[in-house]
This record gives sequence, C-alpha cells and structure tokens, in this order.
Amino acid sequence: MKIKELEAGELGTPRTTTALNALLRLAKVAGKSGLKIVATPAAAGSSAAALNAAPAGTVTKTVKLQLQDADGVLQTWYNGSDVTLTPVETVADVDVGAPAVTGGTVPAFVDGEALVNLTYDTNAGATKTYLAGETVGFTTACANILGRAVTVGAPANFTDTLVA
Repeated sequence: MKIKELEAGELGTPRTTTALNALLRLAKVAGKSGLKIVATPAAAGSSAAALNAAPAGTVTKTVKLQLQDADGVLQTWYNGSDVTLTPVETVADVDVGAPAVTGGTVPAFVDGEALVNLTYDTNAGATKTYLAGETVGFTTACANILGRAVTVGAPANFTDTLVA
C-alpha cells in the first residue's frame, strides 16, 4: 500500500499504520544501503547534421530520473524536489546555448521518478552549428534525503555525444 492510496479521515486506522510502517521500512533500507539517482538513458548519440537542420525548439530528449537504493530498487515512497539539474553543452559554436529543461531545473519526483524533457538549441538556417564529438546534456546534484547523502555522478547525468 502507498501513502497516496489513503483517504482523508483514515489517520489512526490499521490501513494508515500499515502504510506508515511500510514507508518507515523502506526509508530504513534506503538509509542503510545508500541512495542514488540514476538517469535513463544516461547517454545518446544524436546526429550533428540533424541538429543543424532542425527548426528551433523541435529537437527534444526525454530522460527518466529515479531515486534508487544501492541495489537498484526504485524508492516509490519518495515524492519531492531535492534534485537540481544543470544543463550543459560543449559546443565550439558560441551561438549554441545549453539545452532548456521544460518545467525548470528542479524536477518533481513522484513515486521515486521524474521525467526531464530537454530542448536543444537549434535553429535551421541560423548560425548555430553542431559538430561530431561535441556534447549536450545535464549534470545532476541532489540534497540530502532523510538526512542521507545521495550518490550522483555519471549514472545520474545525461550526456548526448554527437555523431556526424
């Protein structure tokens, strides 16, 4: 049972006790073995030529972030906004900016997951040029959850290394 399944007025009932005990067990397991953020996919290989030919705002990528324990188990008890994304690009063309994150750089997690939608800085016919080997994506940072540090790093970031 999940907390969200409880109805108003059920506080103090056996259903509430069961749900809260399950939540506490999950929190203890997560706190004991550690928590981590994982991005899926963590990498892509978009075509630089396709980006150069794309009209503004038409190239997007969706990345799922999950809060997991050390064993890779999704932590469905977590609903919050403790993660901050930093859009990044390593593109030689100074006219190309970092991708935009729809909804902002602090995604809301529901049942341990958040969807991140990136929109690449494209504009067919303009002076924006991508080359193979350049990268676009985001890095991830996370505040402590339940007083525990959350592991971030390569598995929590998204990197699109462009191909020809």
